[in-house]
Amino acid sequence: MDSNSKIEFFAPSEKHGPSRGIVIEKEENGICLIKYAATYWRARPLDSMEKAESLSPGDLVCVVGRQGITLLFQTEAEYYNENSTLTPKKNSTKDISKLRLNTDRTELTILNESINTGYNQLPQASIPSFLWMLFERLRRRGFPLGLGDYEALKLALQAGFGWSSQAALGELCASLWAKSLREQETLLALFNQLAPLEEAWQLDEKDQKTIAFLEDINTKTNKRPETEESEDTPKVSAQQGLPPIFLGDVTITERPFLFEPQFPLSYREVAQAWRRLRRPVRTGPLIELDLERTIEQRCKAGVATSVVLRPRRSNVARLLLLVDRQGSMTPFHRFCDEVCTAIRQAGRFEETALYYFHNVPAEGAEEDVLGLLEDTLYPSLDPILPQITPLIEGNLYIDSSLLRLKPLLEVLDQQARGASVVIISDAGAGRGQYRISRLLDTLAFLKGLKRYTPHFVWINPLAQRYWPNSTAAYLSRHIPMFSLDRDGMYQSVNVLRGQQFTTEKPI
Repeated sequence: MDSNSKIEFFAPSEKHGPSRGIVIEKEENGICLIKYAATYWRARPLDSMEKAESLSPGDLVCVVGRQGITLLFQTEAEYYNENSTLTPKKNSTKDISKLRLNTDRTELTILNESINTGYNQLPQASIPSFLWMLFERLRRRGFPLGLGDYEALKLALQAGFGWSSQAALGELCASLWAKSLREQETLLALFNQLAPLEEAWQLDEKDQKTIAFLEDINTKTNKRPETEESEDTPKVSAQQGLPPIFLGDVTITERPFLFEPQFPLSYREVAQAWRRLRRPVRTGPLIELDLERTIEQRCKAGVATSVVLRPRRSNVARLLLLVDRQGSMTPFHRFCDEVCTAIRQAGRFEETALYYFHNVPAEGAEEDVLGLLEDTLYPSLDPILPQITPLIEGNLYIDSSLLRLKPLLEVLDQQARGASVVIISDAGAGRGQYRISRLLDTLAFLKGLKRYTPHFVWINPLAQRYWPNSTAAYLSRHIPMFSLDRDGMYQSVNVLRGQQFTTEKPI
């Protein structure tokens, strides 16, 4: 092995246990060839050469130190005897026999020759051309990728990863570029579309044999012992599958289609909008230097006094999400779920609570005041707005299936006091209907909500052109209501931050 090779060494500790290696081959003078930390090293015993005489290929040892570039090891039995405070793991001395390798001298000689060449001589091939097209496609789909991510893939390919098969290359791209399960599925689907059918981008035969041999050694090293099948074990035979389907002259493309939900707002757009909702307050331990007070204190004292510290600013904004569910909101379920998920995961609030309701957050407002209205077809509640009694009784739902109830009053006491409240509902615009009872209950609830916090907005998943002649149009005259698009999100955050917004008839 090259004497200038380096390894990032992790010393054993009582918390994490010893660093383990597996003996691959015994050499002269007690030196052993050990597979350690995904690489192969020549190591010697810690104290004497006698410890290596009882070892054989496949035994586990504990790497306990390093002298120069030479690893030092002890047998597991001796290591645990000397470190009695450590508890032996399940795969300790008594289980070592199950991990022995069935390798002959010829294979070990080939391995030794491959190791001596070092990993620095693995292929330095150029990156396949179709990966740049994949990179651009992913960026157009909103993946947060930069040139640094593309360079990381080039370095991984130059280190020898991803060349064994097309699936291995796809998994490498997913490991470096995908940050979630959904992104991983999208990336692999695009990869299968763009990857050339002929594998001209792969390595030559010599390099492929080198990588395949090292992967085979890793497989044998980590191989689990095979269990013998009992005679009493029932054998299950595969049943005949479905008959083949003949499509005649139908031409089927070999490239699979990629179907991905395309919402009006992406995850990143929602996150960028709601991260602007901040209420920074200095709380916590004194860890930040207060430069002005430190200078002021030293000027008054005339000597170099101790520095003045202050707490760091943290976002103490809290958010309560109330989402309408089922009925006319059914077509928007997935869109609203995506928006709420982005707000809760990327909003960086101190606390975010999510509850559901159906049509109105609270029902049961006093309808006696409706007798004072004159217009009975499309009556406006402006004349009786002061007489509407605040309503804070009722129930909200904890789950999106509307099965588990929680009292509205309890939610307001725990989550709404001093927080920002966002209500997501079509307010009847989905069906284009105007219901005076729905408008009355909603206004009564909003008057009750105002007792807990003045910061609340209404976000409608339908565009404003669909609001006329519906309950939403009348409700937008009393509270800030915006469409669920990019501009509407930013306007909602501005109102919650304290920006002045004028309504025709405030409640």
